[in-house]
Amino acid sequence: GSVDCVGIIGCSGAVGKEMLKCMEDRGFPTKSVKLFAKRSAGQVVESAKFGQITIEPFSVESAQDCEIVLMAVSGGFSTEWAKQIAGGPKNTVVVDNSSAWRYNDEVPLVVPEINGEKISSSSLIANPNCT
Repeated sequence: GSVDCVGIIGCSGAVGKEMLKCMEDRGFPTKSVKLFAKRSAGQVVESAKFGQITIEPFSVESAQDCEIVLMAVSGGFSTEWAKQIAGGPKNTVVVDNSSAWRYNDEVPLVVPEINGEKISSSSLIANPNCT
């Protein structure tokens, strides 16, 4: 299926930039992308697939405009904000790339090719590696 929006928090760092590039290269089925970063807010990113995207300052409300949010941030930021973003009006699913949730029994650590079925049962998903 397709989603209306995917958000990337920490979009101006190396991992966040690679997340956007992967979505473009693989033709990820979303109508739009929202980019969030603190220091780069207001800058415009040119995307081959999604056009011009203005980087926004992060807020829970703005992140919850998206059905999926990818987090390329520190463990501290993720610990503070991931659960607040998850759920909400669009039932936002957060995929965290930090180490913050990897050993939390309530948050599935997902490798799609191995245990991808766990994705459907949680609104917060841990990723096994940050690079």
